[in-house]
Amino acid sequence: MWKKWLVIVLILLLIGSGFYEFIYNPLYAKYQQNIIEFSHLSSELDKKRVEVLALQKLEEEYKSLLAELEEGSDNNLLNKDEINSFIIKLNSYTIIKKVDFTLPPKEELLISLEINGNFQEIYDLLESIEYLYNTKAINIRQSKEEVVVNVSLLFPIERNES
Repeated sequence: MWKKWLVIVLILLLIGSGFYEFIYNPLYAKYQQNIIEFSHLSSELDKKRVEVLALQKLEEEYKSLLAELEEGSDNNLLNKDEINSFIIKLNSYTIIKKVDFTLPPKEELLISLEINGNFQEIYDLLESIEYLYNTKAINIRQSKEEVVVNVSLLFPIERNES
């Protein structure tokens, strides 16, 4: 009788070990592999979320800067009708010694200035220019009593698209 029980126990052990070896073990290995892949994909997803949030912030900042630029640039561009009065105004400053300007066929005005004065006066003068400009060239020399600045300013001219 004990041999029957031994055979039954051996058969059950054989079935259990077969189940473990051929069914459970491969499924468990696949499960472990899926866990590793899931954690990898989860971390990749987190990185992509951070990138998307950063891109959204950049896009919002870009839109606000673009709106600010469009809002502010209309008021600060030199109008073709105001060129003469602007050059006369520049000539009226006492620290400006020489004004040269060229009006190329492009939509911009290049003005070269020779400015004599102290740093604060020169800074105040350049700060007081109410139009948008790009500094093309600048040469600063200091003499005994004053600073001599040769500067070329490029003013974009407002387009009258009407």
